[in-house]
Order: sequence, then structure tokens, then C-alpha cells
Amino acid sequence: MILFTTARTVVREMDASYLDHLVNLDSDPEVMRYINGGKPTSRNRMAEKLADWTAHYRAARPGGFWAIHLAYSDRFVGWVHLKPDWADRELDELGYRLIREVWGSGIATEVACGMIDHALHEWGRESVVARTLAANRASRRVMEKAGMRFEFSFTYPPEVLPGWPVERRAAVRYRIDT
Repeated sequence: MILFTTARTVVREMDASYLDHLVNLDSDPEVMRYINGGKPTSRNRMAEKLADWTAHYRAARPGGFWAIHLAYSDRFVGWVHLKPDWADRELDELGYRLIREVWGSGIATEVACGMIDHALHEWGRESVVARTLAANRASRRVMEKAGMRFEFSFTYPPEVLPGWPVERRAAVRYRIDT
């Protein structure tokens, strides 16, 4: 099922056939740099995650993780999600991860805008939040270009980023409301 399209992308449901794409995405140390310091996600762990990610498509409060494909080639280039925020389950959190080859092309902003629009207007959400490490300037810029405003700074707890010193766990949250 297609969730939405943008000028250059098609955003649609994932299933088990996406496992190799997701493992490859998470195997790039630069893609994972601000997630876990650059470590790949194992195939077994990704299979577990994929099963959880796709369980939310038809829930009473729909969301989940959705595949991003280039419209002109149908090439998988990443994912976007809308899921309950880890710190405040009443809020919906936007997230995205894309292959390095499309970084800087505007695809992340295009898809973030599409997901925000879908969440607020199709699913009736009142607001969407997004979080990133303070040092991740590219992700912060995507949030800003998508119309989100800086809300506050915080520090991820040690259990979220185990072994990371406190200064590397500095993070920010952005928000957009209807």
C-alpha cells in the first residue's frame, strides 16, 4: 500500500522483503553515526525490528515505519516513521533514515513534509515532534525546512546511548502543531 507520494518519492508499506535493504542501510557507518556511533544492526535484530515496525500500519492509531522509494526508478532509499515518542507516548515522533547517496538532495525534507502533512491532515494528529542529537546539523536542518520549530534541548539518558559521554548525548526536540 502506498501511504503518500511526493514530487520525487513513493512512501509505502514495508514487509519481510525489505530486510536486506534495511540491513544494508544500517551497515553504513556514516548512516549510523548519530544513531549508535556507527555500528551496524545485525540481520537478526533488524528482522525483529521490522516485524515490530510493520505491526502499526492498521492500528487504531496508525503509524509505523514506511519505505521510501525514488518515484522515477523505484529504488529503495530509506525509511520514514511516525510512532509514539519514546519519552511522551501521547505525542507522535517523526524519524527518517536515508542512504548516503541521497543526502543533501532534499529527499529527507520532502518526505518529512509529506509525513507531517499526512499525520496532521489524514490521521488527525494535533502535533508531531522529532528528536536528534544536537550535533546532527543535517537532521536539524531537515526539521526546520519541514516547518518544525525548536522546542527544547535535553540529554539522552545513558541507557539510550550506552557508553556515550554526557556531552555526546546532548539532543534537541522540534515540534509542529496543526
